[in-house]
Amino acid sequence: MNLKFLIVTALLCVGNVVFAQENRLPEIGLSAEEYSFLKQHHTLRVGVGIAWPPFQYLENGEFKGMASDYIDIVSERLGIRVEIVKNISSFQQVLEMAQKREIDVLGCVTETPDRKEYMDFTIPYFSSPVVIITAKDAPLVGGLADLSHKKAAFVKTLADYSRVKDSYPLIVPYFVNTPAEKLEAVSFGKADACIENLAVTSYFIHKYNLQNLKVAAKSGLPGTELAFASRNDWPLLCGIFNKAIKSISKEEHDAIYMKWLPVRFEYKADWSEIIKWLILIFSAFAIILGTTLFCNRKLSAEISVRKQVEKALQTSKETAEAANKKIMESINYAKLIQRSLLANIDVVKSYLPNSFFIWEPRDIVGGDIFFTESFEDGFIVAVIDCTGHGVPGAFMTMIAISALRRIIRDDGCHDPAKILKRLNFIVKTTLHQDKAYAISDDGLDIGICFAEIGSRNQKPYFPQKSGFPTLTFAGAKMPLYCVDKGQVCVIKGDKKSIGYKCSDPDFSFTNHTVTIQKGICFYMATDGFADQLDIGDRRFGSRRLRNLLKEIAHLPFEKQREMIMEAFEAHKGNRQRRGLQLLELYYYFL
Repeated sequence: MNLKFLIVTALLCVGNVVFAQENRLPEIGLSAEEYSFLKQHHTLRVGVGIAWPPFQYLENGEFKGMASDYIDIVSERLGIRVEIVKNISSFQQVLEMAQKREIDVLGCVTETPDRKEYMDFTIPYFSSPVVIITAKDAPLVGGLADLSHKKAAFVKTLADYSRVKDSYPLIVPYFVNTPAEKLEAVSFGKADACIENLAVTSYFIHKYNLQNLKVAAKSGLPGTELAFASRNDWPLLCGIFNKAIKSISKEEHDAIYMKWLPVRFEYKADWSEIIKWLILIFSAFAIILGTTLFCNRKLSAEISVRKQVEKALQTSKETAEAANKKIMESINYAKLIQRSLLANIDVVKSYLPNSFFIWEPRDIVGGDIFFTESFEDGFIVAVIDCTGHGVPGAFMTMIAISALRRIIRDDGCHDPAKILKRLNFIVKTTLHQDKAYAISDDGLDIGICFAEIGSRNQKPYFPQKSGFPTLTFAGAKMPLYCVDKGQVCVIKGDKKSIGYKCSDPDFSFTNHTVTIQKGICFYMATDGFADQLDIGDRRFGSRRLRNLLKEIAHLPFEKQREMIMEAFEAHKGNRQRRGLQLLELYYYFL
């Protein structure tokens, strides 16, 4: 008996849900013909963009953004099922699928003449002004006409390019793949300006901290109005979606805006409320003082408010510029301090004439540095790759260089493996990372070599029986490359880093000894070269680096350096440098 009761109850619940969904349809005013259409097309294929936050994007395979919430509301209002088409690589592919009728509805799109040839557009559910973005130190731009003969970043498949290309043919397009890359192109100086709606601009400037950008001017283009678009061979569908959009309450719109655009905009004041009170107040003044006095006081009030606003804006601007100037002065001075830690190349050339160095930090200051020291019986060379970029990385290099000088100069230790062990202990204890309460977890990778040189009558002299000197290498996650007689040998360092919380202070690093014979070349490098990505997200790679060293080892030093930089730039292309950007190579030809 109980089983029958449970089955009947479940069936009633399911029936109530279905009835409730169907009952919503008359609430939005669907006709019998429209209702019949939905029953025949209960499941719709919806195409979306994959990289246009905060409106629409994919994150870990999940569709997100404002459009996602509006699609959920509309599908719930209409009692239909939607299938989000996710196996796409670009918005251009979405448009092509819509033309082929492989997609029924676009969830977030701007109307253009080209798209109207195969899609019907609903009323917009969101609007945002389109503005011109430039660098803060760029010349004054008052409109699109001021961008003639200048480079502007565009996504070729988006509406802003189709609106600009014919009306402003003198603007030089610089094409990128996503709206975020447009702003990055301007931030990094690859383009002079870009055109984007204010909501997207505010989102990405906040997310990626692009503090060197500004809104230069209004574009003069129509605002970005986002709407649904349906295939135009189903004319009823557009009207159905319009009725569903009109049924969305102001509270529901506001909830979506606040969810996806928090603290991005200054919401405008409620002018209707302000005007209502102004009318009441000024009407009272008009009765008492007359029309003339009313107009004069209104004009005076407006001028006063405008002056106060202008003064406040100017003060804020000056404060921000002064703060930015102080920060940049501090960073540039930090650059001088960090460069003072580097060995003087002319001095190094005095005991390493057959050598070259490449030091190309990504930022003004960085976490990569090299160290050299000469003695009566030889010299030490080290390549250091610290955690972090910019100022944090620079602090780590100062700790590393200070510790090396203490170990090598003050303590007189020349054994690479012992130097690494003591360096590990000093970095770890200096940052208190050997304690449970440590708040940081930083360290470094390093390769270090000690080579005999000896001297007698200003000529090389080596007292070994073989007549050849030796080079001793030890590494912490950094290799040594040896090129001899057209063959490349990689001597790997220990798979342990220096100074981190997990670094064992008692670990003994391994020495590797190589006999230096005539024609042999040695190179050390951080991983910034091998890990550099090209525009296709492909690494330069260790194998390619080894092949490059093999090809150039017999060339003069400056030619080697030139070919290495050419290979690096050719691989990188227009791609922003990422990761560790310092490359160190040392060349010895005896």
